[in-house]
Amino acid sequence: MARKEQHDEGREETLRSEEDSEEEQQQSKPRTAQERKKEALYVPIASIVSAMGGFEEFLDENDETYTAYSLGDQVIGCLKDLKRFWKMDEKDDDRTVARIFYEVGVLKNDLIPILMSTLGTSPKGNRIALACVELIGAMTWPINVAEELRDAQLLDELKKTIDYTTLITSQLSYKASILHSGALRAMFQLMTPSLSKTQRERSEKDNNVISLVLYTFRNLAAMKDRVSTSDSADAIEQSTLQSEFIRQLTDEHIFDLLIAIAHQSETSEYANWNMVTLDIFHLIFRGVKPSELMIPADKVDEKRLTDLLDVENAQRRAEARKTTTRHSRFGTTVALKSGGRSYILHKQSALAQGAEKSMDKIKKSKGKKVKQDVGLA
Repeated sequence: MARKEQHDEGREETLRSEEDSEEEQQQSKPRTAQERKKEALYVPIASIVSAMGGFEEFLDENDETYTAYSLGDQVIGCLKDLKRFWKMDEKDDDRTVARIFYEVGVLKNDLIPILMSTLGTSPKGNRIALACVELIGAMTWPINVAEELRDAQLLDELKKTIDYTTLITSQLSYKASILHSGALRAMFQLMTPSLSKTQRERSEKDNNVISLVLYTFRNLAAMKDRVSTSDSADAIEQSTLQSEFIRQLTDEHIFDLLIAIAHQSETSEYANWNMVTLDIFHLIFRGVKPSELMIPADKVDEKRLTDLLDVENAQRRAEARKTTTRHSRFGTTVALKSGGRSYILHKQSALAQGAEKSMDKIKKSKGKKVKQDVGLA
C-alpha cells in the first residue's frame, strides 16, 4: 500500500513538472510584434472602458430592484480617449485596437447602453450620445477583404498572420447588438433635429450629424449575412441580420426619409447626402433585378416563375430545331440558288437550320477543301 502511494505521488510530481516545463517553453517563445503591441494596449483600453461606467442595481418607488447603466464621472474624457486609441489603427494593418475593442465588448456593454440612456436627456447627454455614435460608425466601417489582399499583394506586403475572420465576426456581432437594442431608432432620433432645419438654418455640426448617422446606416447595410453552416442560434441569427435590418428601417420610417432624400436629389436641400443615400439603396437591393423592384411583393415569385418557364420554353424550341423529325428515315431533297448557281441538298438539317446556315456550311467546307488541295491547311 505504501509503495502504491509513493508511486502515485511520484507520478503527480512528474505531471506537474511536465506542465511547468510546458509553461516555461511557452513563455520562452519569442512573441511577435503584434502580440507585444496587443499586450501593451489591452490594459489601458480595458481600464478606460471600465471607467466609463457599468450596470448597477437600483430601487424604484415601489422598492423593486431594476438594473440600469450608471455613467462614470469622466465618461466624456473616456470616449475621447477611445477615439484616440482607435486612430492608431489607421497605420496598423492588423487592426490591434479593433480586436481589443471586440474582446472587451465595448460596443454592446457600454456604447449602446450609454447612447440609449443619455439621448434626449440634456444638451450634455446629447453630446455623449453623439460621441458614442461616432465610435459606432468607426467600428462598423466596411472591411473590403478582397481589395486589401489585392493591394497588399501588389505592394508585396501580404501577411499570413492577419485574421480577417475575427474582424468580420466582430462587425456582424455589432450589427446584431444594434438591431436587438433599438439603437437604430436612437440614431435616427439623434439626427432628426438637424433634419428638421432648412438648408440655411443648418450649421456645419448639423450637416456632420446627418452624415454620421447616414454613413452608419450605410455601414450596417454593407455587412453581408453569413451563410448558416450549423443549427446554432448564433449561426442562424447571423444569416438573417439583413432582413431584420430592412424590417427595422421600414418600421422606424427610415426608409421614408431615404426616399424623401432621393426625391430631392435634383435640389440643393439634401445634395450633400445623395451619394450615401444611393449607396444605401444599392446595398439593400443588391442581387435584385431592377424590373422586380416595381412589382408588388406578393407577385415577385409569380414573375420569377413566369421568367423561368419562358426560358425553359425557349430552350425547348431551340433544341427542337436541332433535332431530327419523325420523318428522318425518309430522304430529303432541297434545291437552293445562290449567286446564279444551283445547289441540291440531301440532308434534313437543311430544313431545320434554314437556307442561310446551310449555304454558309457549304461555303466553309469548300474553302477548307481548297486549302487542303493547295497545301495551306
